Amino acid sequence: MKKITSILLLAFSSNLLFAQELKDQDEMFTPLEIMATYPHGNDSLRNLIYTNLKWPDPMFCGEGIVVIKVVIDDCGLPMDYEVEKGIAEVADKEALRVVKLIKKWNPSIRRGVAITSDFYIPVKFRLD
Repeated sequence: MKKITSILLLAFSSNLLFAQELKDQDEMFTPLEIMATYPHGNDSLRNLIYTNLKWPDPMFCGEGIVVIKVVIDDCGLPMDYEVEKGIAEVADKEALRVVKLIKKWNPSIRRGVAITSDFYIPVKFRLD
């Protein structure tokens, strides 16, 4: 009888663990209600980036878009930065420098709760 009870408890507890795993996966795929945003709007964000952006190096003559990934926590503070797509080391560093100037965001919202999320910022380098 003890052996059967142990087997049933083991089977029941493994189902709970599996259910918890599925719940976590469902949470991962639940769409956001509100994406993270810059508090002053997209035009202001674009203006902030391009007024602070400096041409990386006089010898750099490339063009393209550097994509910076910013991890924004549930309080709207940037936690981590990463060059997701780069074009050249000097351009990547300059794009990263400018994006790090942005200190506060409105966090993403899922099911009415602020959550940590990723935000991607394209920074364009173009010769005129």
